[in-house]
Amino acid sequence: MTGARVHSAKRGTAQPADGGNTVAIIGGGLAGMSAAMRLCSAGFDVTLYEAHDRLGGNASSIKRVVPGENAPKTDQQNADKTAIEQDVYPHMFCDWYDNFWDLYEHDLGRKRDDYFSPRQGVSMLRKGDAQYSRLLNNTSMEALVENMQSGLLSPAETFLLGYSMLDLAAHPFDRSSFDQLNKLDVNGFIYSRGYSTENVAEMENYILTLIWSIQSEETAAATYQNFLRHCFKFPDNSPFSWLLKGSLDKQLIAPLREELEKRGCRIETGATVSTVRLCDDRPKIRWKRNPADKRAHVNSYDYLVMAVGPAALTSLVMGGDEHTSEGKRLISCEQSLSQLQRMSAVPIPVVDVYFKHKLDLFPKDHVGLGGSKYGLTVLDISQLWSDHDFDGKTAIIIAASDAASIPSASCNGQGWLMLQELKEFYPGINIGKHWRDPDCDIDWHRTNARSNVDYPLFLNSVGSWGWRPEAAYPNTMPRVFFAGDLCRTDVDMATVEGAVQSGFQAAKALQKRDAALTGKGIRGPEIRVIAHTTYSTASFRAAKLMLMPLAYGALAMTAYDQWKAHLAEGATPLGKAEFSLSEYLLLVPMQFTMDWLKGAYWLVRALSDGGEDDPLKTGILYKALPPVGDGDGEHRGQTGAADGDAAGLHAGDDGHEDHVIDLGAATLMALGECASYASKHLSGDMKKADGTPVSPAVAAAGSVLGAAANIGGTIISALQKQGGSATDPYIRRWRAKR
Repeated sequence: MTGARVHSAKRGTAQPADGGNTVAIIGGGLAGMSAAMRLCSAGFDVTLYEAHDRLGGNASSIKRVVPGENAPKTDQQNADKTAIEQDVYPHMFCDWYDNFWDLYEHDLGRKRDDYFSPRQGVSMLRKGDAQYSRLLNNTSMEALVENMQSGLLSPAETFLLGYSMLDLAAHPFDRSSFDQLNKLDVNGFIYSRGYSTENVAEMENYILTLIWSIQSEETAAATYQNFLRHCFKFPDNSPFSWLLKGSLDKQLIAPLREELEKRGCRIETGATVSTVRLCDDRPKIRWKRNPADKRAHVNSYDYLVMAVGPAALTSLVMGGDEHTSEGKRLISCEQSLSQLQRMSAVPIPVVDVYFKHKLDLFPKDHVGLGGSKYGLTVLDISQLWSDHDFDGKTAIIIAASDAASIPSASCNGQGWLMLQELKEFYPGINIGKHWRDPDCDIDWHRTNARSNVDYPLFLNSVGSWGWRPEAAYPNTMPRVFFAGDLCRTDVDMATVEGAVQSGFQAAKALQKRDAALTGKGIRGPEIRVIAHTTYSTASFRAAKLMLMPLAYGALAMTAYDQWKAHLAEGATPLGKAEFSLSEYLLLVPMQFTMDWLKGAYWLVRALSDGGEDDPLKTGILYKALPPVGDGDGEHRGQTGAADGDAAGLHAGDDGHEDHVIDLGAATLMALGECASYASKHLSGDMKKADGTPVSPAVAAAGSVLGAAANIGGTIISALQKQGGSATDPYIRRWRAKR
C-alpha cells in the first residue's frame, strides 16, 4: 500500500516506504491532533505519539473510578464502583477562536450551540461581599456602561482600565529579539502611562494572574497586545467565551480521536519518545510504551512534527550525546533552538469538589475570588455539564492560578489550603476540620486534588518571543516542524486557539515542503490557516486619540477622590507621600499634551501611504516576514526579520495574515452603536430648543440611522476582506447588533 511503513526485523525499526508521505507527530495535545487532522485529510500517513494514556494534553480529562453513591463507609474497597471524568483544567473558548471553531464545527460536524454554552463575561467576588460583580466583554455600549457600574473599581478607574488595554493595543512595538527597549512588560507599560493608577495596575495584574498564571511584571506587553487586538470586537454583541457542556474528553478529545482514526491516523498512547535524530535529513525516533521496558522501538519517517511542551521539547532537541545514537541531534542542525532552554511553564493546582447536597452559592460564570491568596477561580460544573448526572447536587472546580503562594508540596495539602481559602469567601460551606473529614458538606469519595505537575502551562514571559520556535526551519531541518501554543503565531498568547492554529500552521508548512521536495505538487487539498478579524492599527490609534481627553478626565476625578479621602482622614492632602497622585495632577496638562501629540503622530503614520499596518513601508510597526513554512523563503532563525511586530501578522497568505477592519468601516460601526444606544436610552431625556421632549418618531429614526451605520460598516468590512483576499475561503460572520 502506498505510504505504508515497512518494519525491519532488526530492533523493530520501521523505514519509510516509497510513498514518502509518512509523518510522526510527537504530542497528542490539541496542537498535535490539529496537525494530524489536516495532514490525514491531505493524504499523509500519520502516526501520533502521546506519552499519557489519554490524548488532549492540557485539554484532557482524567478518568477516576470511585465508590458508588450508596457504598457503605466501612467497606469502600468492595463497594460498587463508578467512573467519573475530571478535566485537567477548566477552559474558556473565546468567540474569536476561528481555527478552533473550524476544527470543531467543520471537521467534527458539531454545532456549537449543542455542545457549548455562551458567556458574556466573568464574575468576581470579593471577600466579605454578598453580591457578585460582573465584568462583561466590551462588545456593546450596554456592556461598557454596565462595566462602569460593576463596582470592581470606581467608574473612573474602570474606564482607565479599559483605556489602558486600548492604549496597549495601539502601541507601536518593534518585536526585535535583541531590542532591549522593546522588551517591555505589562506592568512597566502601565507605569509609563500618564493616566496610570495603582488600582488599575493591580486589576491588570489580577486578570493576567487569574487567566495565565503569570504576574503583569513578567508578562510580555507585545504578546498581551496581540491577545487584546483579537478580543476587541466593539460593536459585535458576540459572547466573550463559550463553556463546554461536558467533560473535555467526552465532548472534545474523544470525538477528535474517533475522527482521526476514521481518517487513518495511527495513535500510540502511553508512548514515551526519548530520542530524536536526523539521518540524511529524515527523522528517526526512539520510543517505549513503558519507560521500564528494556526494549525500545526505533522508527524512521519522512517528516516529523513536534508538538510537546517546553520541557519535553527542550529535552528532545538538546538531549543526549550526539555520538550515543545514529544521526544528528536537532540542536546540531539548528543552533538557535538552544534558546528553548529559557522558556518556562508552571502547573496550576486544581481541586474537583463534590458536595453532598445542592448549594445555591455560585453563578453560571467563571468566578474570580478577588484578593484570594492563591488566585482562586471557581466554576460550578453541575450547572453546566448536561451529560453528567450530579443528582441535583453541586460540583465545582477550584483552580489556583498563583500556585507558588501555596505553602504545601503535596496534592492533598494544596487542596486543603485551597478549600480553607474558599471558605473565607463562602463562610456557609462546612469543609470540616481536615482533609477527608467526614463531618462536612463535601463528598470525599469523588473530591480530588491535583497538582498538575505533568500538565504545565507555557508562560508568555518578557523576551520569550525570541526564544519560541517557528513552524519550520527549511534551510537547516527541512523535514522537521513545530507546533504547540509555545510556537510563534499571530495569537501569540498561550491559548487553545494558539495551539490549534500552530497545528494547522505546521501542517501547512509540511505540505508545502513535501511538494517542494517531491516536485509533484501539493499532496491533497491545500491546507489553510484561517485568518482572524481585527481592527486596523489606525482604528486603534484613532480610538485612543479620541478617548484620551476622557482618560485624563477620569484621572482627575480619581485624584480628586483621593484628595477628599485625605482631607477626611485629617491628613495633609499634598506631600503625604513622596509623589502623590494629587501632586502628580499638577503635571497632567503637560503630560496630556505630550501624549496627544505622540498619539496624533502615530495615527498620521498609520494613515499615510494608505498602508495602515505598515506605515510608509518602513517596517517600524510590522516588519515583513518570509511566509511561514515557505521553503523558498530565507530562513531567519533568531535574528533578521524576527524583530517583526505582532509575529508578522500581515506577511501575506502564506503566513498567518489577519483580516483588518479599516478606520472608515470601524468609525461607521462605532458611530452606529453609539447612536443606537443614545436613541434607546437617552431619548426620554432629550429636549428640543423649546424645552419639549424629542418625539418617539425622532428617537426611532435615530435608532434606525444608528443601526444602518453599524450594518454599513460591517458590510464595508466584509467587502474589503473579499476584495483583499479573493482566494481565502473563510469570512468571519460579523453579527448585526441585536
